[in-house]
Amino acid sequence: KRTSDTLPWQITNVVSTTLTTDLALRTDDNLTFIKMPLAYIQKTAWSGDAYIDSLVVIQVNGENLEFISKKRWNWVYDIESLDKPEQVGVANFPNVTTSLAQIDPKILTEKRYWLEKYASEIGLVYKEQQILDSQNLNSALTWIQRAQKGYILKQTLLSYN
Repeated sequence: KRTSDTLPWQITNVVSTTLTTDLALRTDDNLTFIKMPLAYIQKTAWSGDAYIDSLVVIQVNGENLEFISKKRWNWVYDIESLDKPEQVGVANFPNVTTSLAQIDPKILTEKRYWLEKYASEIGLVYKEQQILDSQNLNSALTWIQRAQKGYILKQTLLSYN
């Protein structure tokens, strides 16, 4: 990673992807997620965290966050849109598939949300991940306003060959 396009890249972790006959898998920090089934129809749901232990805790700024807790939350993984033309960043892509993974959005104390966009023939072109905790139950406030710990990550493809 790097914090500026003028700084050198630093390796922070190793990520791998695997295609089986029916699944697209991604392993990141030894956590293997089923990113999507390869034969799917719109609104097909799957168990994206099937290979993950029941509790995964990560550290962010010295604080522990429950990243995945199968005992506390049921994650829903599904396809939001399939092969739609879309502009992502500055590029237009003719076929973009959007997948969404999240826990129940009505939970006011934790937000766990992943949105990913995959362009045909290219791969991942956009990713948004929100892992947030709060004891503030004021639903009139946005998560940004009331989050007490966690992070929001947004990645957009800048260029490709």
